[in-house]
Amino acid sequence: MSYNETPLKEVLQKGITVMSTDFNVMGRLCAEMILSKEGKMIKNEFRVIVRESL
Repeated sequence: MSYNETPLKEVLQKGITVMSTDFNVMGRLCAEMILSKEGKMIKNEFRVIVRESL
């Protein structure tokens, strides 16, 4: 098992299982906080992609 999805992890050893954050959502939330000049703690969602490595 590995952290954060990359294209290489899809093909190495028939696929490596990963836990990965949703980078699009994380970027959008960060941009909103910067533009509003508001710092806060947020829960960043993640997903597990199960592949042949498990």
